[in-house]
Amino acid sequence: MFGRFCAVMLLMLAVTVDTPAAQAAPMLAPTTKIEVGTLPPIEVAKPVPPFNAEKAIAAYLGTVKGEAKAKSDAYFEGGYTLLFVDAIYALAICVLLLWGRVSSWMRNRAMKTMFMVAGAFAMLLKSAPEGLRNRVVRFFMAPGWQVAVYGIQYLVLTAVLTFPLTVYEGFFREHAYGLSNQTFGQWFGDFGTGFIVTLIFATLGLVALYALIRRAGRAWWAWATGLFMVFSVVGMMLGPVYIAPLFNTYTPLPDSVLKSEILAQAKANGIPVDNVYVVDASKQSKRISANVSGLFGTTRISLNDNLLDQTTPQETLAVLGHEMGH
Repeated sequence: MFGRFCAVMLLMLAVTVDTPAAQAAPMLAPTTKIEVGTLPPIEVAKPVPPFNAEKAIAAYLGTVKGEAKAKSDAYFEGGYTLLFVDAIYALAICVLLLWGRVSSWMRNRAMKTMFMVAGAFAMLLKSAPEGLRNRVVRFFMAPGWQVAVYGIQYLVLTAVLTFPLTVYEGFFREHAYGLSNQTFGQWFGDFGTGFIVTLIFATLGLVALYALIRRAGRAWWAWATGLFMVFSVVGMMLGPVYIAPLFNTYTPLPDSVLKSEILAQAKANGIPVDNVYVVDASKQSKRISANVSGLFGTTRISLNDNLLDQTTPQETLAVLGHEMGH
């Protein structure tokens, strides 16, 4: 009996321990109030019509009227006429040099000049071994030196003969249309700098060309084409870094939204630059302009200060986009 009693008591205890929830009061679950609203309608972007460059240009030109338009037309139409005049004038100078036997006189003068130079060095080295004197004489009597002397004479003479047209087109005409900011002295200084650069590179080019002609024979024209391409590449490499700064000062454009947009535009068009430069072109002209120049590590984006001062950022980007397109 006692055993059965203990078994019953243990069973009742187990039931009591395993069902504590039956003894506790039920609890309410936490709730949150949810507000239901109406979302604004989704706006579908309207398709952007394609940009029509011709219509945009026509619309802009339509804003130029009256005296300003007449002056602009006269300037550009006169420029086309001057292209023809320049060509005829250059042809007349060539006829004068050839038929007037001025060219042959310059050729003979070049030969005599180098003969005198070689003789002078031979006299200076009269106490030197005969072999050395002969090598010095042969060096200065080489055809390349004669070509160089002839080329210098030719370039100087043609610059003098074309100077009246040059000064009219570059100085007086620019002032007549209100485009130049230079005095005659300033203009002539730039002209002189440009002539010296031309004299150096053109003389080197002539020497290289005639050396090539002497060695290439009938195929000289093909080799001359390659030589011209080489000189063009070298000129494009040296131009923005060594030649352009002879005429103007180039300074980096300060960091700004415009600079970031220009660099982004350059990157999108595959132009390898990490800076933008401003050139003080206002000291020479009232023109607005920009350029992308250089090659093989010398590529440079430049905009003149007139463009920066006289146009909106969007107009500046449009001008640079045009230049990048080139």
